[in-house]
Amino acid sequence: MEHHYKWGIVRAGSTYTAFIDVEVDVGPLKHVGFLWNSDSINQFFLKLGGKTAVVQYGKDGKKSTFCGSETVRENILQTMIAC
Repeated sequence: MEHHYKWGIVRAGSTYTAFIDVEVDVGPLKHVGFLWNSDSINQFFLKLGGKTAVVQYGKDGKKSTFCGSETVRENILQTMIAC
């Protein structure tokens, strides 16, 4: 299941929050992915990466945390695993 968000300018060290409402119980998550792309040409081959993602289930409020330690180029999927 994929969800896309447009953040505008992403800055290192900043926190971004999004609300996702799904009608299907997807069960426990094993990993989450971080994929970015730019509206402009990435002429400097910049890399970005997600450090932490916290997913909270609405039904019971349980939170799961996923961590990433790498940075990736545009349109390359970064997989974040439970930590």
